[in-house]
Amino acid sequence: MWDALEDVGRREKITVSALCTWIERIKGEESSLTSAIRVFLLEYALAAATDDGHSAAGHGRLAQEIKHHRRASVKGAGGKA
Repeated sequence: MWDALEDVGRREKITVSALCTWIERIKGEESSLTSAIRVFLLEYALAAATDDGHSAAGHGRLAQEIKHHRRASVKGAGGKA
């Protein structure tokens, strides 16, 4: 989480402390600061995500990867895939 905050701070040219203070000010009363930071980081990443960015990061192959690992597990257990 701290690495992600540092990345956002670097991109936005703001200190982690200032960023956390801002998140503290805008969070709801029922939310903890840790929870609010996690939500902020997720929303920040989602807002920056594009189809091109996902493709460059290798996203879109998760289902294929899961199937591959499932077959490898079955083979490793002596079963047929």
